Order: sequence, then C-alpha cells, then structure tokens
Amino acid sequence: MRICGYRGLCLPHWMMQNDSCCADKLIKQTSICQLLSLTDMTLEGFPNLKYIRGLLVFGSLKSLNLLRMANLEELWTTTNGSKIHGCCFPVLSELCITGCPKLNVKPYFPPSLITLSFEDSNEQLLSPSSFSHRLPLSADEPSSSCNVHSDSAALRLKKLRLPGSSSSWGYLRHCAELEILHIECCNDMAELLEILQNLTSHPCSSCL
Repeated sequence: MRICGYRGLCLPHWMMQNDSCCADKLIKQTSICQLLSLTDMTLEGFPNLKYIRGLLVFGSLKSLNLLRMANLEELWTTTNGSKIHGCCFPVLSELCITGCPKLNVKPYFPPSLITLSFEDSNEQLLSPSSFSHRLPLSADEPSSSCNVHSDSAALRLKKLRLPGSSSSWGYLRHCAELEILHIECCNDMAELLEILQNLTSHPCSSCL
C-alpha cells in the first residue's frame, strides 16, 4: 500500500488503535482485515504530520517506507505510545527513512529489523538508545521482579545503508552481525576503514 500527499495533522482514523466497541465492528470489515494483512507500506509526502503513534498492530508488515516528511517528529513502534504495550510491527524486517530530518523512533526500532536504509534524516536515530529494548525475564526470576533488562545490541542488522557523513558511522561499532554496508559519497574513507577493522565479530562480507 502506498499513500502520498496526505495533508492531515493526524493519521487517518482507520489506521489508529481504538478501544471503543466501534473498533470491533470495523476490524471485521474486509477493508480493515486487508489493512492488517499488509506486508508492504509506503507513506510519502505528509507535510503536516508530526506524530505517528497509537497505530493498529500491523502483524504482517515486513517493509515500511517513510519518505519526505519534513515535520514528522515521532514514530512510536509500540501500541498506545508506551514501552509496556505490544509492538505495532512484530515482524518488520525492512525500514527505509528518507527526508525526515526531525524524526525520532520511540521507544526503539523493532527488534525484528534486519535492513535499515537511512538518508537525509535525523542522525540521532542511529544512537544506541534507538536500538535498546526490554528483554523478557529469565526463567529463574519472579514475574514481580523490578529489574529491567535491555540489550543495545539486540537489534541484529544485517544490511545497512547510510549517508556519506562520518557523523553517522559511530553506530557501525555496534553492528556485530552486519553483512552488507552501503555508504554513498563517503567523505572519509580512512575513518570508515578504521571503524570496520575494529568490528569484533561477523565482519561485513560486502561494502558498497
């Protein structure tokens, strides 16, 4: 599905989570069922949209493209904008973010993500906090435990596409399982090679 040029301040109501009794009726409609079965979605050129949150759970979505959204500030990957709720994109494996200079992902990228393409967007997206997520308690820990488990390396990207600016390369140090790296218009090959040489395991098999 591809939606271009939407000018609303909020996403259409049919894409949003709703706890009212009306939601149960809507979810049974063919169009809504098809929406929840989507495997690919592109949102492009939404000039007024600032927040993507409170989404339905897109349980089949594998590829998401966010393109040319100059004012988009937040993409929430959990339902109801909370860390303790479920994931909106439980099987998302490919994410492309282009032309979103203000965008932050909250609370973190989906742990299922394998391919990330990033261009002309907020480089803070590549900070370690964007890749941290809670891990389940181990079997020997009580469910009432207040300990919070997080793993900044839990996101195991295998394919990564970055801009040529060296300011975005620091994240490469955490890419233990990266297999394919694509960097356009590299402005400091010496620094890039140094970072790649310092990868402790699973070095890139391809660098473009």
